[in-house]
Amino acid sequence: MNNPTSSQPDAVRTVSFVSLGCPKNLVDSEKMLGLLAEDGLQPISWDPTGVEPPADAVVINTCGFLEASKQESLDVIGEAIRRKEAGDVQRVIVAGCLVQRHRARILEWAPGVDAMIGVFDRDHIVHAVRGVAPERVSLDEASDQPKYWIAGNALQAAKARGIETVGLTVNGQDGRGIGYFEDDSARLRLTPRHYAYLRMSEGCNQNCAFCTIPSIRGKMRSKPLDRILTEARELLEDGA
Repeated sequence: MNNPTSSQPDAVRTVSFVSLGCPKNLVDSEKMLGLLAEDGLQPISWDPTGVEPPADAVVINTCGFLEASKQESLDVIGEAIRRKEAGDVQRVIVAGCLVQRHRARILEWAPGVDAMIGVFDRDHIVHAVRGVAPERVSLDEASDQPKYWIAGNALQAAKARGIETVGLTVNGQDGRGIGYFEDDSARLRLTPRHYAYLRMSEGCNQNCAFCTIPSIRGKMRSKPLDRILTEARELLEDGA
């Protein structure tokens, strides 16, 4: 798919993905990578040592379940921002559960982030990576202050904190949102070829005091059976 920004000298052409956390997060990463590849972006492995040339953009799909997971995510985000400040990387995008759980606080912890994508907003990943101007909630919100593209709930949380933002709503494609996770097909798999993860449900209806999954991933919902079978066949055809 051609993009109007591809002729610009500073256009994003390559992307690295760092996927942290559980297999469900990995499925989200694979789906977002599939969307990026479909749009013509070339995936490049992320080298934390800095030996290999970096991609134009780096996406960190974060985990926010445990304090240690949060710190690991922030460490990777910090390293990506340092690479950006050194001129090696153009854009740093943060996605996943840490965004959904802490939202606008990430802007305080890591102000060098260029865009944020919550777990319900993964269909916006192409625009976030390319840096294409999003549909603004209000054009008069634009100012000379730093702006962040924050999709969905993260946008509302940031605005509530008085942070200057430009973002999208949580509605997603066709106004349905991505929160139902009805379609995990056309993924660019990160697992070894002989196996793959097949998500059948998402969320949880329990309210355990020690667990944050319902607040991050929402209530329990099952993927339709015909969708599960379609995705299973696709994974088998891909070698799993």
